[in-house]
Amino acid sequence: SKPDPHAVLHSPHPPRCVGTSPLTAMSFARCFSACLLLTSAVLVVAAVGGGQMSGPSGVDLFPVNASMTQGHMYQEFGGWFSDGIFAYGVDKNSPLAMRINLDTHVGEIKNFSRIDPSLSGFSAAFAFGGQVYLVPGTGQQTDVGRAVAAKIAHFDLANWDSVQMMDLGLPDVSGFSSGFLADSYGYALPDYSHTKIVRFSLGQSQVQSLDIAMTDPSIQGFSGGFSDGTHGYAIVSYSGKVARFSLMRFASIEVMDMSMYDSTLRGFGHGFSDGAYGYLCPGKESQYKAIVRFSLQDFSQFESLNLAQVSSALQSASFAGVFLASPSLAVLVPMFGAPVVTFNLVDFSYSSVHTMSLGGEGRQSNTGGGQLSFGGGFMAGDHGYLLPRSSHDGGGMLGRLHFSSTQGTATSTTTHKFDMDHTASGTTSRQPGTGSAADGCLTLTFGKLASLAQRGFRPPKLNACR
Repeated sequence: SKPDPHAVLHSPHPPRCVGTSPLTAMSFARCFSACLLLTSAVLVVAAVGGGQMSGPSGVDLFPVNASMTQGHMYQEFGGWFSDGIFAYGVDKNSPLAMRINLDTHVGEIKNFSRIDPSLSGFSAAFAFGGQVYLVPGTGQQTDVGRAVAAKIAHFDLANWDSVQMMDLGLPDVSGFSSGFLADSYGYALPDYSHTKIVRFSLGQSQVQSLDIAMTDPSIQGFSGGFSDGTHGYAIVSYSGKVARFSLMRFASIEVMDMSMYDSTLRGFGHGFSDGAYGYLCPGKESQYKAIVRFSLQDFSQFESLNLAQVSSALQSASFAGVFLASPSLAVLVPMFGAPVVTFNLVDFSYSSVHTMSLGGEGRQSNTGGGQLSFGGGFMAGDHGYLLPRSSHDGGGMLGRLHFSSTQGTATSTTTHKFDMDHTASGTTSRQPGTGSAADGCLTLTFGKLASLAQRGFRPPKLNACR
């Protein structure tokens, strides 16, 4: 696929083909179908075909009735993910986790300080093998301001009162900016206080670390990261750098500095991969509004789109995250009254960027001041979900986005063999309302597959399917 002429191309080499094209909806479904045949319980996959998904056509807003937590007035929930029944999120500024039933919109809040008083917030959460793992946030410290060594909290999906703690054994590391799941490992990414990537084996308590500063001593101030299934990426918020490391070897670091070619390419807070490209997206507090995509095969060639050139409403917009609505459509989660932004991964051009305002009279706020603000999002079933940033002001708001295909809808259902124990996400088949594992079929639409893939799920031999 040749670089889009409407985007800005940056490369130290002459323009050339970059290899694997972005996956279309049908090729993505075929790839999953071929790979899932290698395993052993029954999985029913709804194959999406007949066209690409367009931007959201509408949104429903629901107040989340989560009880107020005394003593924690400034909340910043994020790290949201779903098991198909509940959405789980964690608070960056206090040891709280929130669970929301996606059908009833009722929320529950858990205070983990009762388990370990040294916990002061979390930056990420993910599930594996029926367990939810919580990555400690920036600057874990005692009441007197002394930094404490970071610990991983984890609990059972079916019983979130069963909390256990995993000590990472790194006294000089007190917190992380983000984290992700890949294969059977959890990865915690550095924040502004250190430069170490930490990898821990899920279920075995084996911990390794890799210091990015050994490759680039000037690098600092990380804001997040993601995985493409082969490499992990740590995003630097203000310098325009991104660090890449091999998930298999976990021994060396590559650093790409985009600001060498364009000083405005910085201020990234979020990222993801579509299998052919890595994408960097603007975050919460940046004056820069660029979306960058770079080739996974050639970690030096990249393109950019400046959202400020799309609409004046985006010049001061802030975003809490990004998720895939389909193999060709990404959604930026809005904060502080910003619109929902979608952009096309196949046609990576200004014409493919669209916005949808969530404003309007009578809309309730979860931040006060008449501005809707969300803390994260994901695709579940046929809808995209925008998750609360706070439990205050009426319990926060849950947004449910409606999407439609530009040329068609789901056309076929295919049955494959699949061993649920082999999923890297640890997602189990559960009957609504029971909160326990259930035997039988698990029905996944593309949205659930996209949610699994975004959280690090890779079926066996996925790279060979591309």
